[in-house]
Amino acid sequence: MHVEPMPDAAKGAIFATTESISLVEAEAIEAFNSRTGAHIPLTATRRNLVTRGVHRHDFRGNDFRIGSVTLRGVELREPSSKLARYLSATFLSTTQIVHGFVHRCGLRADVLTAGITSGGNEVVKLGQAQGDLW
Repeated sequence: MHVEPMPDAAKGAIFATTESISLVEAEAIEAFNSRTGAHIPLTATRRNLVTRGVHRHDFRGNDFRIGSVTLRGVELREPSSKLARYLSATFLSTTQIVHGFVHRCGLRADVLTAGITSGGNEVVKLGQAQGDLW
């Protein structure tokens, strides 16, 4: 379970405790491409981090660490019309894109401890979150 290296993020990403970030599974993007014949790159979903081997349902309601950043998985993400419009430059319609990513679009996580992540960082589950979740 790790963060996929992204070509434009060679130095890593810095996240502050005032932020929420979103993660998407590389496998979800690859499955979408396989089902539809699209060639959407891993970076195209506009999520902050792309993970591999991290199943979003397993991290909702749990604290976890990526690099030096501690996060809490708060909310499962669904595709937005903005995302669909952004990706509709492909041969697919916005409706096809939304339907293709329903229940597969990622996880919103609150940053608990500021720090830096970079490609190849392991995703480490720390345990059940304490406190309120959405």
